[in-house]
Amino acid sequence: MTSTSPPVGIADSIVASAAAAAIIEVHEEIHGLARHAGRAGVVARLRERAAELAHSGAAREQLKSRALEAAADDLAWGRAALSNWPTFFAEELRPSPESRAELRRLVTPYQPADAVAASVATSIEARLLQDGGDSFTAARQLTERLSDEIVLQSALWDDPRIAADLDARRLMRAGELGLSLRLEAVKPRKTERTRSQPKRGGVWKWLRAPFEPWASRA
Repeated sequence: MTSTSPPVGIADSIVASAAAAAIIEVHEEIHGLARHAGRAGVVARLRERAAELAHSGAAREQLKSRALEAAADDLAWGRAALSNWPTFFAEELRPSPESRAELRRLVTPYQPADAVAASVATSIEARLLQDGGDSFTAARQLTERLSDEIVLQSALWDDPRIAADLDARRLMRAGELGLSLRLEAVKPRKTERTRSQPKRGGVWKWLRAPFEPWASRA
């Protein structure tokens, strides 16, 4: 399986947008946890959730894992959670080509089974549909959102800024493949114009007659 990296500008924009969404989700989790636990309890739970998501094959969950861990660190030191989290936003923190290449060297020999790729893609798609509002809107936007998720998976599976181990990175790479196959399956099929147009005779000729008096009704 080959993986083609998306253009840097597009990938950075999608990663930053997903990281911003992760910040919002983490703040919501903190507010929910704070109703039932003190600061120490919230910090402990955030670290537990971060460790859980670090094994995920979904790039968004990997971003959330890092955000959870960073929020836990902030709260443990008495700071506001994620008030300053530049990890996926600052240009100077972009991974070097060498660090990415080393991770690719360790991960790429793995060839995911079709079932694994499909399973990861299915779980990612399910979240897209769940987060997409009403079912009609979610289905209508599915093609565009799948494309964004493919870019996100491709941009992060070899990114050293996430906490994923090699197995999780292999799942992420498998997810990229599964999403690509899924995108091909849901893309609208292009049809030839000639197949949808009526022939220039018979009924077509008759319908034109009232507007074109010279058209023959034969």
